[in-house]
Amino acid sequence: MLKKLEVLVDATSWGAASPPAALIALNKTTRQVNVVQALINTAQLTRPPKVTGFHLSDYWACLRYLPALSNSSWLELCKDWDSVDPHQKTVMSDELGMGFSAQLVSEVFNCPEFVDTIYVMRVLHPGKFSLSSGNKRGPKKSPDFIAEDGSGNFVALECKGTQTSRKELLNALGRGAKQKKSLTAVAGTRISHSLVAGLFIPQWSNVNRACIHVADPTWSELDTLLADTEAINIRKAIIQIGLAKQLALAGFVELPNLLSNTGIEYFGELTQRVRNEINQYAHVKSQMMDADGYRLAFDTAELRARTPGVIAQRQVRFFSKVTEDLLKILRESETVEDIRGELVKRQRRRPLISEKDNGSSVGLNTMLGVEFRADVAESEGS
Repeated sequence: MLKKLEVLVDATSWGAASPPAALIALNKTTRQVNVVQALINTAQLTRPPKVTGFHLSDYWACLRYLPALSNSSWLELCKDWDSVDPHQKTVMSDELGMGFSAQLVSEVFNCPEFVDTIYVMRVLHPGKFSLSSGNKRGPKKSPDFIAEDGSGNFVALECKGTQTSRKELLNALGRGAKQKKSLTAVAGTRISHSLVAGLFIPQWSNVNRACIHVADPTWSELDTLLADTEAINIRKAIIQIGLAKQLALAGFVELPNLLSNTGIEYFGELTQRVRNEINQYAHVKSQMMDADGYRLAFDTAELRARTPGVIAQRQVRFFSKVTEDLLKILRESETVEDIRGELVKRQRRRPLISEKDNGSSVGLNTMLGVEFRADVAESEGS
């Protein structure tokens, strides 16, 4: 499912420095975006690496947001969405801002995994980094995500989103610039790009077109992140948290929680409960498994069956699979260090995206060995 949006890059925000050429090349261009792929990305980004029992967020993007989009060739919301509660609109704007913005930046800089900054900091050396505040909102919130780019450097990304107007998106990007400054380190930097990116997705009655706006307010911010830490440890932390998020989305519980809570300086011995979980996944075949080994996570048709009279435009089925290669690593590892060390050696620089049936089925194969697929079909009577 392809939708159009405009890409805007604020070149002046880089000051005297030159913005990345790959970004400038996209400025004021119209881009075709695969919406289902963006929603899979949103599901990954909004999935916490720890499993606490609040499962609605696991597949929220695919479950809720796809039916909210109109049938227009441009990215916009359908007419029925106008009546949705304003608080729900805010949540949607924030979450889609993550998925679409991170997807664009990932493609431009070849970043296989964007993971939560706060969790990466928790598994790196305690006390070395200073978060101005633990606030989840406001100017002292830490940047949303960190990733490794295709050159082995690191990218910090703050994401924004709004349904109000392009002007409000620019205001939000300004607030994001202040938030990036809240994460500080002793000296130096390993960040190649520190970006604020946001999505404007118009409501049905809004005449403006959807856009993603990218900016970088000051180069000095590049010197305030991730200093005095070996690049290999940053890479391991990103892989560790990325794997936790993906395994949690695939239905694991014990291993994601162990990965989330093991500092980079600890080996993190795999407990018997973790081993049992890995072995059960490897050897017990799920009744909800297709011929290719993908396990069905949810099907919106089941939800409609429990709510008579509700007709959705599209049926969405979300699948996940842990590859044999990754399962082998998990089964043969004794510690968390064994897992992250092996994945550092084997990681692919770019996730493999596979599409078929004109976008009605979209797969995302991550560099760590977890695969996701979303199948979309027009519902009968739509």
